[in-house]
Order: sequence, then C-alpha cells, then structure tokens
Amino acid sequence: MGMERHFGIGLLVYDDIIDWDNYEEKIDPVIKEDVEFDGVTKKVYDVLIVPVDRPYVGVVLPSLWGKLYSTEKGGHQINLDEVDPRSIGVSVYAQMKANEILNKISKRKILLTELQLRFYDYYI
Repeated sequence: MGMERHFGIGLLVYDDIIDWDNYEEKIDPVIKEDVEFDGVTKKVYDVLIVPVDRPYVGVVLPSLWGKLYSTEKGGHQINLDEVDPRSIGVSVYAQMKANEILNKISKRKILLTELQLRFYDYYI
C-alpha cells in the first residue's frame, strides 16, 4: 500500500502548537466538537490539518468546508480543480474561526497574525 497525498487550502501556523501532553483532557474532546461556518457544519477533526511530515498545524480554509471530502485512510482533501481561485476569500470571521479552533488545542496563545493562508499537502 502506498502513501496517499492530501491537499487543500488552509490557514496555517508554522509551529507544532498542539498540546500533545494533555491529549485526552484537552484535545480529544475538542476534535469531536461541531463547528459551523456559513451554514456548513463539520467536526473539528474534519477541518484540522496536522501532518506528521510537515512543520505546521492549521485549519482548512473555512470557505472551502463545503467542498471537503473524506479519504479512505482517514483525513480529508479538496479537489482543487473544482475550486475557482477568485472565489477564495479570507474574511476576518474566517480567520477568527480558525484561530478559535487552534487556540482550544494549543499549548500557547495563537495570534491572528500568525495564521498564514497557504496550499497544504501531506501524506498518510
């Protein structure tokens, strides 16, 4: 079995900010929470980006949550061919939503200025 590539567009923090030491108490309950943006409801684990082979953590760009689909091995991705780059917008509300999610699982306070909009990719 080969590795499967996952990709999409996200708001990323270039640091491993996840509080792995307190996973059961702090992380596990949060990743199972429902989160809503523009009428699309997802579980946090469906929009969180935590690659083991890349130096970042992030959240899928909220305006693309409606285009996410699951993969067989777990995880998620977006068919970038179906995304019109002109439709990709990052509102302050979207940044705040991503920031809110990341701060719930972080071992330190994440500032809005740390979030960088980038294409992401990783393998599982």
